Amino acid sequence: MVMLHPSPLSSEMMVGLMTSLGDVGKLVAPDTPGYGMSDALDERSLSSSDNLDPYVAWLDDFAVAMGFDEFGLYGTATGAQISIEYAKAHPTRLRYCILDNVVHFEQREREEIAASYFPDLSPTLDGSHLARAWEMSTGLFKWFPWNSKDEAHRISDVEPDVDAVQATVLATLTAGKRYDEAYSRAFKNENANNILEIGVPVHIIRWEGSILSRYAARLDEFSWPDNVQMHHCAKDSDSRFNEIRRIVRRYSNSH
Repeated sequence: MVMLHPSPLSSEMMVGLMTSLGDVGKLVAPDTPGYGMSDALDERSLSSSDNLDPYVAWLDDFAVAMGFDEFGLYGTATGAQISIEYAKAHPTRLRYCILDNVVHFEQREREEIAASYFPDLSPTLDGSHLARAWEMSTGLFKWFPWNSKDEAHRISDVEPDVDAVQATVLATLTAGKRYDEAYSRAFKNENANNILEIGVPVHIIRWEGSILSRYAARLDEFSWPDNVQMHHCAKDSDSRFNEIRRIVRRYSNSH
């Protein structure tokens, strides 16, 4: 199974889930281009569109290079959106698709997020970009969108763990001034209607602990075909990990 991480983080965040999955077969978690230790995609491919097509092409090249004729795909947040588009484009390559932290935004919401969610983090001599990165990374744990700092948009009353904030800041700075490349394209793609175009088995993780759980609840407003299943999980991480493990084992045992 190929596992795709959120932006602006890296595949390092997959270690806990990969460990929890245990012996379910080969697990591969690459850094999405431009994040972690992965080089960014070239300017020509990125400028050819403002959608996720360049990342879908990268993923297919990666799968071919790894010798994966048919595989499972897990994606969370940005990784989920890349997974959706890959499943639409290459259905014969996938056995199943697991989508984590996937929600539905209306067109207006997607436009508002794209317009204001991503501050310029280009390096400055006075270091002010570091303060902006810290402000954004802290806000990600408290509000959604992070820059809508009011009670209507609050997602947590608990102060975030400083180590988690630090890790997010470092990952963002590692991605550099174009940290928003896949990140923003994924937000523009956050439309549940895209999932309806997938023909392979789709498993959507509905985790109560997700910071976007209120937006994930909108998925219940859709009529889903038989190939799409919802998996409701309690707020703790163990419940989520255990449910994902059950799904993956179902396919590893039937192969």
